[in-house]
Amino acid sequence: MPIQRFAVVDLSENSAVPMVVLARQQEHVEFINSTLRKAGHAAHCHWVIELNDLSDALSQINTQMILAVIGNDPEEISRTLQATRQFAPNIPTVLIRDQVDEASITQAMLAGARDVVSV
Repeated sequence: MPIQRFAVVDLSENSAVPMVVLARQQEHVEFINSTLRKAGHAAHCHWVIELNDLSDALSQINTQMILAVIGNDPEEISRTLQATRQFAPNIPTVLIRDQVDEASITQAMLAGARDVVSV
């Protein structure tokens, strides 16, 4: 499956930061894209739907950050962070969840996430 791209470009900058957004729904990518644009950040979001496609995306894109929109399932969190550590150990991964608390943030960061934020 081809990787879909969403560009966020700051008019004061010519280069956008390449980011991979791992999300099952396009609305999540559009929300991230819109939020970054409104905040004045230059980013180029590359949408990856399936975790299995992450390695292909990372081999094609010189990404600076991975944003993963995930649910509350501990197994999903574990699989996502294991894949990002395997395919992109030096690229920060930020998890985006509907709800977060200190325990979930701590657990995810101990598993390799750079941070966990709520929508």
